[in-house]
Amino acid sequence: MSRYFEWGAVFVCLTVGFAAMFYAAVTNRTWEKVLLITRRNMDRREKEALLEKRKLLQQQQKKKSLWTALDRQIDYSGLRRRLPGLGATGLFALNLVLAAVLFGILTALAGFLPGLAGVAGMVLLEGFGFLLARQKNLRSVNEDLMKFLDFLGNYNITGGELGSILGQISRYLNQPLRGALEECEAESRLTGDVGMAVLSMGEKIEHPQFKQLARNLELTSRYSTDFAPLVMDSRRSMREYLRQNQDRKGMLREAAINMLLLLIMSAVVLVVVAGLVGSDVPSLLATLPGRIALGIVCGILLLFGRQAMLMNR
Repeated sequence: MSRYFEWGAVFVCLTVGFAAMFYAAVTNRTWEKVLLITRRNMDRREKEALLEKRKLLQQQQKKKSLWTALDRQIDYSGLRRRLPGLGATGLFALNLVLAAVLFGILTALAGFLPGLAGVAGMVLLEGFGFLLARQKNLRSVNEDLMKFLDFLGNYNITGGELGSILGQISRYLNQPLRGALEECEAESRLTGDVGMAVLSMGEKIEHPQFKQLARNLELTSRYSTDFAPLVMDSRRSMREYLRQNQDRKGMLREAAINMLLLLIMSAVVLVVVAGLVGSDVPSLLATLPGRIALGIVCGILLLFGRQAMLMNR
């Protein structure tokens, strides 16, 4: 009897084991199918966005949407150069996954509000990182653009040779300008459409003078074979832009000094008022008038920071 009981127990264990194994296999295959379908949809979305972007480039139009803003963040920050397969859809999905994981961990450890604050902090930190990367690339292009025009003026350019010449110049420049020129050469060689390759190159760089130069190069490649006047006009425009940029930086320094004086005077007034009412500064800031005053000062600082970023472009 005990022998039959042992055989029955072994049979039950084997049945449960095989059932669990098949269930795991089916479950894993289901997740694999879901991931495969998701990947295909993301690739299809990226291809549609790329075709739409090229169509808008040909029509000299711009579309404002969340995907377009994310796509520009990837290009302007140089993230696409480091992660070539990353697009707007992939970045959005990656942020959703990271936000969900962070929210779940913080909510389990500290509660709902800390989890929400952690997600908001992650978004702000990511935005600040993109801002720093964009400012760094903008300064790099600002330093290399005149050098690029000097090299461009040394070539006797024709429309068909423009892509290869841009590739030759790229080796003497820094990122992100080097990467944009190399990709322009590769695209023009692959598609044979130099004009579209040049327009796409202009969209990958945030600098306004470079965008204007890319549009002018595309027009000149279609209607003229002489690029010398374009290079001369671009040099003149770039010198004027650099002069105005220096003037803006001087104005920004003066504004920063005035802002510092404003903060110092606000702190002095706050200390004096706290002494007159017989209180300390933290208690005074905790009152309703103190919060209003602190909010006004923070608003002024935010507006000043926003204007400073706009003037640095």
